[in-house]
Amino acid sequence: LMILQQLIKLEQQINSLLNDIELFKFAYITNDKKLNTYQNNVNDNIHNLYNYLKEQPIIHTSLLHYKFFNFLTDCYYNPIEPLDNGNTKVYIEDIQRRLLLLHESIVFILK
Repeated sequence: LMILQQLIKLEQQINSLLNDIELFKFAYITNDKKLNTYQNNVNDNIHNLYNYLKEQPIIHTSLLHYKFFNFLTDCYYNPIEPLDNGNTKVYIEDIQRRLLLLHESIVFILK
């Protein structure tokens, strides 16, 4: 039961982050004035999740939590932001794809 609750929580955390990233991508594509706000929301969410999860023993016993923590660590040290060179939309979609794969694995287990 405990593991089930932790997986549900993980799914919710990933879902929330996916929503934040989608808003950031949409703001980037539409050149929204609030782009910086959406960007800060994404990176604040990542920082909070990273700082929370790094203290949790489950990242050493659950592969899904470990993979999410790895993802967060990458984004913690390389904040998500528009690129100076390269295709920002493709870059954001690669990040989304990576998170979606993890999300799908969790949803599959929770079914």
